[in-house]
Amino acid sequence: MKRTLKLLLALAFVGIFCVTPVMAATSQGLVWGIDDGDQFNFQMTLTGAEQEEDVNEGIYMEVLDTETIPNVLTTWDDMPEVDLDILWENGTSMGFAVLIFLGIAATGERLAVPTGNYTLLTELLLDKYSNLTMSENSAYWEMTATYENELLNQTGSVAVSYLKEDGFLARYSITLANETHTLSDISVIRDGLPSDIIVLLQDNILIIGGGIAVIVILGAVVCKRR
Repeated sequence: MKRTLKLLLALAFVGIFCVTPVMAATSQGLVWGIDDGDQFNFQMTLTGAEQEEDVNEGIYMEVLDTETIPNVLTTWDDMPEVDLDILWENGTSMGFAVLIFLGIAATGERLAVPTGNYTLLTELLLDKYSNLTMSENSAYWEMTATYENELLNQTGSVAVSYLKEDGFLARYSITLANETHTLSDISVIRDGLPSDIIVLLQDNILIIGGGIAVIVILGAVVCKRR
């Protein structure tokens, strides 16, 4: 009996050191939702009238290092950047092809952001990029930058969204068009994102729950009258 008790105590002691540490949030509630070594797979497509042929390739991003988030962020530029590798799905370097992500410079220059306080992130981002259109739902934090070239009669847009759960890039697109057709469309979409139906249900869970409650109450009233 004593031997069993000692063994259990020893295992409990060892278990303390086996528990994965939880990263503490800053005083503003910010915390990284990703860890060093995390990998995210994407599908990249290039289409449009100016493309000789459509492109559809797999790529992945690997988190190399996440710097400490300052306890208090007062500007967007104070937010640390995540060190990443961006590779073709076979593990080779993308080379100059990685320049397709230059458009992110128009929406904050980040492929990953901290989680926990997207209200603060929105305020800081708009302080620096006042021309952005922001939106969010239960799953995504999103922004869009648009521009117009009157000389060439062209319009362009850059749209970026992050998965709220981990703060990492979810979707990225650049579109260039004129009055008649799309000249070029670059799209990078992360694998395994929640379906639109799931997001819709999450965004309307209170309405759905209220509707179900009303139906249950009405059903109970009808049954009672019978």
